[in-house]
Amino acid sequence: MGRGDEASSRQPRPGRALLDGQAGQNDTLVFPSTVGREAPMSNMALPMTLRLLGVKAATVHGFRSTFSTWANENAIARPDVIEAALAHREENAVRRAYNRSQFLAERRALMIAWDDFLSGRPLRRADGTAVKDVAVLRFPEQHTRKRSSSRRGEGPGQGGSNDSAQPTAAS
Repeated sequence: MGRGDEASSRQPRPGRALLDGQAGQNDTLVFPSTVGREAPMSNMALPMTLRLLGVKAATVHGFRSTFSTWANENAIARPDVIEAALAHREENAVRRAYNRSQFLAERRALMIAWDDFLSGRPLRRADGTAVKDVAVLRFPEQHTRKRSSSRRGEGPGQGGSNDSAQPTAAS
């Protein structure tokens, strides 16, 4: 894909910046291993990063689950496209044998919509229709400060300090 073509200019901005930052690092891998340059990054690299950052309320699977739920509930793309974006294998053996679609254009539109959602920009589905009233994801509050009330039964929306929870990480 050339730098000047329409497809690369429609790629998500942070994604494009990430790829540009990796230019020259490796000829075939975006995220090579730190141990051997011809091997991909370890499947434990992201969980270890979360651990090193002290994040306890999130998992890599939780990030993937959040993305899938958001995309499906808001009908951002067709389910086949969402599953392909998550690199999930088609379970039906006959369908898998005959359908070799990669859904590249729709996956690109899905990634742009995800980037727009995370960046607070207006959303469009893979088919170009506008998404209105997108469900806002609220993540659990990091419990680093004491609650303002210790009464039983108080939770979000019931007068406790969680009412003003700020997004932190997907669980």
